[in-house]
Amino acid sequence: MDLSLLKEIGLTEGEIKVYFALLELGSSKTGEISIKAGVHTSKVYLILERLIKKGLASYVIENNIKYYQASNPKQIIEYLHNKKRILEEQEKNLKEILPKILEKQKYSKERQSAAIYEGVKGIKTLFEEMLDEWNKGDDYLVFSPGEEFKNKELNEFFKKHNLKRIEKGIVVKSISLDTQREFYKKAYRGIKNFRFRFTKFSLPAGINIVKNKVSTLIYEPIPTAFVIESKFVAQRYRTFFYNLWKASKK
Repeated sequence: MDLSLLKEIGLTEGEIKVYFALLELGSSKTGEISIKAGVHTSKVYLILERLIKKGLASYVIENNIKYYQASNPKQIIEYLHNKKRILEEQEKNLKEILPKILEKQKYSKERQSAAIYEGVKGIKTLFEEMLDEWNKGDDYLVFSPGEEFKNKELNEFFKKHNLKRIEKGIVVKSISLDTQREFYKKAYRGIKNFRFRFTKFSLPAGINIVKNKVSTLIYEPIPTAFVIESKFVAQRYRTFFYNLWKASKK
């Protein structure tokens, strides 16, 4: 007999053995049940209690001795129906509290975190993650002092990354130093969704603002990115960027 179905509806292997032992033995003491089921006596007591709670066994007391017996096998169907009723009630209760659970999830998403990406590989990983997070139409705000172009390997990587950005329809807005004007206009002439402004104010490091992440990048002596994920911080930086954007020259 294939007993896997009984396991699927929630009976343990021990419960199945003891239940079938009860069916064969009829009214019996725990010692007899233990031998027939091949289950240690210490475990039989616990198993019998569980079967009684599930409505699959009962007992009578004669001369201060408990005799256990199996319920009618049709009771298994009633056990299954009872489980169904409980699950339906649990589903109903869960639906009632689900909005509060979703609020908890929303709160957890807005918690702040920080990370460091070190070395050329680390910088590449950060920018690949940015690509995965972007959606078409998202803005990509950049403070660029121009240091990123001093690293040949990263310079080549950024060119390829830029092509992938264009494919995703991401709009770049970059504020760079006045001294970088000619370089940028030559290097990025005609590139889609790439807008420049130039400022005379010193930019101490490269800063990227993507969604709720703000990345501060330095390229010497070791390329390193310090990333803060915070809706509050990102919004502050975004406001600062657009204020400077308005004051900067095309």
